[in-house]
Formats: sequence, structure tokens, C-alpha cells
Amino acid sequence: MHRCCACDCCCLYVQCRVRVLDSFGTEPAAVFATDTMGRNRSQTLYSLFDLESYKQYLTLYPHTPDNSFLGHVGRLDNTMVQVGSGGERLDQAVIYGKQGEFFKGAAPFLDIVSKFFSIHVTVKVRAAELEKHLPSITYNNHGVLSAAALSRLLHQSKLFIGLGFPFEGPGPVEAVSAGCVVLLYRYKTPRSHRNTGFLMGKPTNRALHTQHPYLSDFVGEPLVYSIDIFNQTQVRDVMLKVKRGKTQFKPKIRHELTVQGFIERLGFYINGQNFCRESYNLALNKSATSSMLSPPHSAGEAVSNDKSHTMCVWLLPQRTPTWWRVDLGRMTLVGAVVVERAPDRLVQSMWKPVMQQVRISLLTTDERVIAQRDFSNTERLVLDWILPKGPMKAQLVKVETIEPGTRYLVLCNVAVYRDNPYSWTWPEREHLRKVISKVDQSCVDACMAKKLICELQYFHMLNTEEALKDQFPCSEIVEDQVLKPGDIERVSALPGYFTSQRKCAFSSERMLIGCSGSSPGVQRLCPCRRYQSEQVALAPFSEDTHHH
Repeated sequence: MHRCCACDCCCLYVQCRVRVLDSFGTEPAAVFATDTMGRNRSQTLYSLFDLESYKQYLTLYPHTPDNSFLGHVGRLDNTMVQVGSGGERLDQAVIYGKQGEFFKGAAPFLDIVSKFFSIHVTVKVRAAELEKHLPSITYNNHGVLSAAALSRLLHQSKLFIGLGFPFEGPGPVEAVSAGCVVLLYRYKTPRSHRNTGFLMGKPTNRALHTQHPYLSDFVGEPLVYSIDIFNQTQVRDVMLKVKRGKTQFKPKIRHELTVQGFIERLGFYINGQNFCRESYNLALNKSATSSMLSPPHSAGEAVSNDKSHTMCVWLLPQRTPTWWRVDLGRMTLVGAVVVERAPDRLVQSMWKPVMQQVRISLLTTDERVIAQRDFSNTERLVLDWILPKGPMKAQLVKVETIEPGTRYLVLCNVAVYRDNPYSWTWPEREHLRKVISKVDQSCVDACMAKKLICELQYFHMLNTEEALKDQFPCSEIVEDQVLKPGDIERVSALPGYFTSQRKCAFSSERMLIGCSGSSPGVQRLCPCRRYQSEQVALAPFSEDTHHH
């Protein structure tokens, strides 16, 4: 978001409309650690998108429910399926990999395969480079093939084999759609950013158990086998099953990877997803006052709705805490306050966030405190406070530094809402299924164990005192937030129940709430939903939902 385009005047304040194509997924904890806590900000591009929701990231496969599964089309046209479909398949195996280094260490495994099938590769390297990895194995190297030639090769073959890399590519999907049986390496130790260089720095904590979890989890046997390729017994067993024809070599493509499935999903996203804050800003053009300002600005510019990045309120540092206040005109129900405190959220290359302690307060007419929220040592550019107990009556909203400082307090826009402006409700609320996770289990896994999928959009309904009381024997209920980097793992597992303390906690960190978080000793309250057959991104149609 901070560098979404070269011209800031063209894309200013379009955060809610931006979509980011994202192969491997973006999880809240990874982005929060960089954007909010200032960790390695200059070393990664993955966090430079200050979006309103993680659902604005569009992924290649449905591996990260915090994001939206856009996907791709796994079969280009019907003619590719028909090639060779009526003839006998040959006892041959196609090895997945374009580079010679992918074959390193695979010789013992391929030696077994070669006793059952002829080996075919599509590698563009010198013969000597490949032979150093496969010194005693006979193979046919076709070089890099066109799409049509590869399709013919797959339709002639019985087996398509992955050696562990590349991760989550289109090749295995094309093979299944051509009727090939796919064999994937099931890792003894799952691959993640902690042990795999290729995944380091990517904003996800996912641990891959095979090189293509989508096929392993959603297709499976007898079309997709996931085994330890260095276990000779397992390898021989699969080779015999495939060679003897116990597996039917019929083309298979899940509906969500067809043209029709892709267009259905895209249509629902266009019509159903809306991440813009449509609620009315109660503070718009209301009377505002403040401590000393940097001329020529006035306190009212923070509620003027002027989206020019030059119209920000700069409160001068002084010996006492700096402050800014807006008068709503009368006692009014307030459910959320959103403070934007950077000159331009879209262009951050010239702007260094300031580490400050900031307090937002709701006050009566005579300045009695109704509620307040402290943001301690935060660099975040947007401070959003959703009142955990629901709307409360107040007339004044005050933003101030907690301690005297030597830096400016910058307020570019302050919005006050009656309701939660982030409470998007698509898919519809009726699809919500509450699930309690096991200890130290993510909502991704907890929902999947129930044959459901975690739905990020429902968390605002569960991240409340009332929802926790309904599900857990809470001895107390607290609001938790991140004060230091070590808190991120714990808070990312909320809303939840700390089993040893019998304590419940909900999160005040909206952008840290997601499906993927887990923490030792915590059971999560998870928002799950059912999904359509072979279309996991979409909820089932209800009686009053019309399919167009």
C-alpha cells in the first residue's frame, strides 16, 4: 500500500479497493511484526501494503483462509484433455523439474522408479550437469516443451513425479487434469521459513507437508499419492498400484480450477467483497481544538475529510503532553475511533513512522472519562479502536500523547463511528459455525478437522466478551494487546481461553486477528463455515440466495 503507484495523487486513499496477487499467502502475524513493531521494515516488500483486510490478498491456492483464494484455471481448453485419452498409456513417468539441481539426491528413489517405468524429464541443462545427479539411470530428456507438447507427453504417461521442489506450481495440477497419477514427496520435516531458504522472508508461517498441499489435501488418492520417496517399501507399493492399472487414468480437475469455477468465484468477490468503511463519520466537520499547532494548520483539518496529504494537523512537541479534541455536538453513541497519523498512507518511502505512546479517550461534556485506550510505543500509521463492549455514549473524543515528547504528533484524519466500520458480513452471518480449537492449534486446522474452513470475516462477531462467556468457563475476561514483539504470538491466538489460568482474552489488535495464529496453552474460538463442493472459497447457497 505504501508504494502502490508512482503517482500518489492518482491512488491516494484507495486502500480498500486495492487487491494484491500473492502466491504463497500473507498472514497477520508476519505483517504485524514488520509494519507495527518496525522489524526489518527495509528488508521486505511483503508488508508494504497498509490494507484494510487480509482478504485483499488474492492467492493461487486456498491455503491461507486469511486471504481470498483467486486461483487459476487448471485446464486451458477441452482439446488438451482429449489428446490421447482413447489410447493406451505407456509405462512411463514424467519427472517434475526444469533445473538439474532439483534432481540432487534423488538417484536412489528414481532407480526404483526406473525398474517399473521409463523416465522422462523436461530439463534445459547440459547432459553432464544432469548426469552428475543421475549417473546410473537411463532417461529421456525432452528439453523445455511447449504447452501442447507437454500435454501430449502427460496424456501418454501414467505417472508424474515431484521431487520436493518447486513448491505449489501448476505442473502437478496440469498432470492430474491430463489423467496422470501424481506422486509427491511427503517431507519428514515440514518445510517453512524456519528451515527453507526459498520461504525465508515470505509473510507466512505455513509449514508445507508436501510440495503441493492443495492436491494432497483436496484431491488425494488414488489420483495423488503423498509418500516418503526415500522409503523403498512405500515407493514400490505405489509403483505396483499404478503399473497394474489399479488406478483409473481419468482426467480430473476440481470445479474451482475450471473456467466456470474461476468466473463464479471472481463474480462473488466483485459483488460481495467490500472493504471500504461505509459508515458515517460522526466527527466530520465538527468543531475541534488542540494544543499548539504548527502554522498555518488548524485543528479542524483532521475532521475535514480533505484527502490531500498536505492537510494534516501537526501538534508541536511541548513540555506537557500534546492533545487534540473533537466535539460531536451532543452525547452520541460511539462504537469505534480510527486515527490516521501519517501524511500519506500510500507513499511511505519518504516518511519514517514515529514511536509514540498515544491515548484515545471518550469524554462527557464536562470531560469525564467514559472509556479510553492506550497505544503504547507504537509506530503504526492507523490507530483503530473498536470498543469491545459495544457503543458507549460520549460527546468528546480526545487524542493525546501520554508523555511529553520531542516529536510532532501528526493527525491526518480522525473518524468516529457508531458501529464497527470493519464488520463486513460477506459471506452471510448464517454460515458461521463456532468451533473451539485444541490447545496450541490454529483455526485453520481446527476448522479443517471439522471439514469446515476458517472465515476471517466472522472474527468481529467472536472477538467479544459475550462470545467468550458463551463458549468457555472464564474466571476473568481481559482485553489483550501487543506491547513488545514477544507478545505477537500470544495475541495472534485470540480470541481464546488460557487453560492454565482459566482466563479468557479478546484482542484489541484488529490487524493481528486471523485464522493462522496459535499459541501454547491457548484454545481459540474459531469462526468456521461450510463450503461448496469443490469451491472452498464460497459458502453454500442458502434458500434466499439466488445463483446468477
